Amino acid sequence: MKAILVGIGLASVLIAQGSVTEQPADPSLEETFRFLQHALPTNVNYIVYGHDNIVGTDTQVKRNFELNVTNVDPSHCDIAVRYRFDNGKTGHAANKTNEIELKEVEEVTTRPMQEVVQEVGDGQGHPEHRVTVDPPVFVVFLKSHEDLVLFHFDDGTISQQVTKALQHAVDLCRGSAFGGMK
Repeated sequence: MKAILVGIGLASVLIAQGSVTEQPADPSLEETFRFLQHALPTNVNYIVYGHDNIVGTDTQVKRNFELNVTNVDPSHCDIAVRYRFDNGKTGHAANKTNEIELKEVEEVTTRPMQEVVQEVGDGQGHPEHRVTVDPPVFVVFLKSHEDLVLFHFDDGTISQQVTKALQHAVDLCRGSAFGGMK
């Protein structure tokens, strides 16, 4: 059932992009990588509005996330990306490259950015700070034992489809086609 849902999600985005006209119910690793190569590049701009319930002060921070896929290699289960994140606070944007080895990914999840930012503030001992993210942004997390990679999306449907596709690719990469590694 999971593979069928992934296939439907992949097909709808690829068809909308004009890349294919029909997608199999259980997409191959190559088809999944093709989808990810087209769905991952993103440029997301948003504002984090904050309110301190004790002091009564308000803040707003403009943020920007840009992601480009630099290489996909289904034969090695790798996706290389370059991203730039300006959190609006440090005065400069972080530019990084990362090679994601899907065989090493332990978990793929999606969460609304507003929840993530609120949780960070609460964890830093500031439960009095409330945040709102506008427009809504969704974060896809890829967690491995060594790394945590985050992708930002301004479309919840696309973020869910990317999450399912990444999980499908991880399952295929860790499956029998690659020596049954689990």
